[in-house]
Amino acid sequence: MIGAVLVAAAVLAQGAPAAAPPDSAPAAAGHGVSGVTVTGPKHRADDPNEIVCRKEQVLGTLFPKETCWRREDLVERQRIDQTETRHAHEHAQIEVLNPADKR
Repeated sequence: MIGAVLVAAAVLAQGAPAAAPPDSAPAAAGHGVSGVTVTGPKHRADDPNEIVCRKEQVLGTLFPKETCWRREDLVERQRIDQTETRHAHEHAQIEVLNPADKR
């Protein structure tokens, strides 16, 4: 059974033609690039009033909650969260280094 699968794979691999190299014809109208340009969607990150929605994990449940914020408010919330986390981390290090001061 395995031998038959290997033989079939070998036959299919030999039957597929090799990829043809692209034509080396000169580019149209003297340009060195193709005429098709693919771009992604444009996001306006500079608009502070844009509504941004994201799913956030809620403690005690498996289901994320979708919260929507104005971009300006979201940036401010992230800044406050980072500051509080940094402060808590620095405070925790001081307590570990000086456990006698806790008494």
